[in-house]
Amino acid sequence: MNAPPFPTNQGYSPAPPPYTEKQPTSLSSPAERMIVQDMQEQPNDYLPLAIFVTICCCLPVGIVGLMKSGEVQSRYNDGDIDGSLESSKSAKGWSIAGLISGIVMWVLAAVFLVVYLVLIVDKANGDSQGGAGGAGGGGGGDGGVVQDESSSYY
Repeated sequence: MNAPPFPTNQGYSPAPPPYTEKQPTSLSSPAERMIVQDMQEQPNDYLPLAIFVTICCCLPVGIVGLMKSGEVQSRYNDGDIDGSLESSKSAKGWSIAGLISGIVMWVLAAVFLVVYLVLIVDKANGDSQGGAGGAGGGGGGDGGVVQDESSSYY
């Protein structure tokens, strides 16, 4: 008895027809084929500027610039040209803001360093050179304590 290997009439569709290879109806040379793509050039992602800002200037703002820079390429690859342009402008803005804030912080640090050196260090040098006054009110600024030259720590 030649029974099929599977039960029949259980709601399955019939088997598909056998595969046959179709020949092209007309031959055309590759020169005749033209693929038209209306692709715009990828906008600038400002990645080098964002990396510089992150390393040298302002870390938090630089990280946001890096994230926006990464969005430019991913949106462009997804075909979202308008979103890619928007991310490019945002990456540029965040990177420039980080650059400006980093420069301001470096200038302020230099000013504070100069003020520290001029006011505090010069004042400390002026007090240690002796003179009237001092901690104990005696001359020489040693508080009136007489030290033997042999007990000096120099």
